Amino acid sequence: MTDKDKRGKGAVKKKLPKETIAKARDLEVKWSLPRPIALQIAQGKQDLTEVLQKIQLKEKVARLMAREEILPALGPQVVAGTWTLERALFHTRLRARKSAPDYMRCFLDDYAREQRPIALSLVGGELVQGKVVESRPFDLTFCPRDSSDETTIVKHDIKFFFDATRRKHLLKAIKWGTAETAITSDHLRRIGARTDIKARVLLEMQESEKAIEWQTLEGDCIRGRITWFGRYEVQLQTAKGDVIVMRHAVAAIA
Repeated sequence: MTDKDKRGKGAVKKKLPKETIAKARDLEVKWSLPRPIALQIAQGKQDLTEVLQKIQLKEKVARLMAREEILPALGPQVVAGTWTLERALFHTRLRARKSAPDYMRCFLDDYAREQRPIALSLVGGELVQGKVVESRPFDLTFCPRDSSDETTIVKHDIKFFFDATRRKHLLKAIKWGTAETAITSDHLRRIGARTDIKARVLLEMQESEKAIEWQTLEGDCIRGRITWFGRYEVQLQTAKGDVIVMRHAVAAIA
């Protein structure tokens, strides 16, 4: 079977008008377009503006990928139009945050290492002051300020904490929950009782640089701007100083 037969008996390839070919050549020279694309535009099958925008987007994505500012797997999807550039860039920043060396950091470890005085707000409404003697993955050894008797505190019983030397100032930045909103001391040890504030939400709020109101599961309210967040903690900059909020104790963000 001949090529002519494959196209259909008697089929004749349509010859483009000279004007169309000339227009395509002009587009090819002026915009450095491939010949097939220039012909498509000249025939009205593609829009010049859309083609140029797509070429610019492809070049921009290539530059971003070269600088590792966009994940390699997302670049082609942006060019294809299945992902927006903004979404791909945010997803790349989110991946970078979650894979950063300090994402698993725990400020309680720092307090234990440096033996700085700390104030811990515990489930049940108790505020204790002292020093962290030792910080372990799930609990810590705590020595109260006015006692030498060490005690063990489960980390899921902690709502938030701050530098005890700033206690007088920071207490003014906290609106405490009431007795009606109090929960039992072991409440947050149950996985189902904790909220799951997604890292995506935290990154969006951090990048907004806005002061956000945080509410714990006991109704305590703290207004502050995110300066850092990790797997377990969120560092808030309030008008009175820094407060570290435990992610497992957050009930709502507004």
